[in-house]
Amino acid sequence: MMHYRHSRYLLALVADQNPPSPEKSYWLNFMGVPTSFLQGPEKGARMGNIPVVFLPVIKVRRGYYEIKGILLDNNPGSSKEGELTRKYVAALEEIIRKFPELYLWSHRRWKNSWKEEYRKLWIGN
Repeated sequence: MMHYRHSRYLLALVADQNPPSPEKSYWLNFMGVPTSFLQGPEKGARMGNIPVVFLPVIKVRRGYYEIKGILLDNNPGSSKEGELTRKYVAALEEIIRKFPELYLWSHRRWKNSWKEEYRKLWIGN
């Protein structure tokens, strides 16, 4: 990602994935449950000051979908650690609450369990 930071390109990252290493993840409440999140997308965006856009895919009707870009941060290089991930989680929760039928509830998002040793990784309010 950083190799291309001075070029015009579009990079899409699927951020709602279960991190393989909970001890190297950000932690905050997601849908009321302590949840781990990958640090990479935020760290890359902050390091390269790359604008971040949330792109929810909404089903309009069978076979028709709408994608509406929501700017999360146009200048992430100046944001504090964890801020971008908190914005992402808030946007994701809002979409899930509006369209719960579109969220893949079976994909084991809460595979990692909270442990007190992760307290230093907590970025929630």
